Amino acid sequence: MKIRLTVTVDFDVARAARRYARGRGVSLSSLVEGSLKEMIQDEELSFAERWRGQFRAARRDDPRYGVMARKYVLLGWAAVAGVVNADRAASLT
Repeated sequence: MKIRLTVTVDFDVARAARRYARGRGVSLSSLVEGSLKEMIQDEELSFAERWRGQFRAARRDDPRYGVMARKYVLLGWAAVAGVVNADRAASLT
């Protein structure tokens, strides 16, 4: 649904905008609408951008670090996924 919007700009800006739109073969309304859409989309952050910087690296003196390192690094993902049997996984620690 389209609505009518009144915008007040400087005379020279309006003249230059009309000339710019005419040169591109589009209406001034569609030019303004496209610019507004672009500005709005730039403000919406992607999932990665929202979470960037939210996590810290684990501290090696944290007791959980040792447990997780042994579980996931030394045993590998195969042991965790159950590909390697429990006795074999226990002998690797």
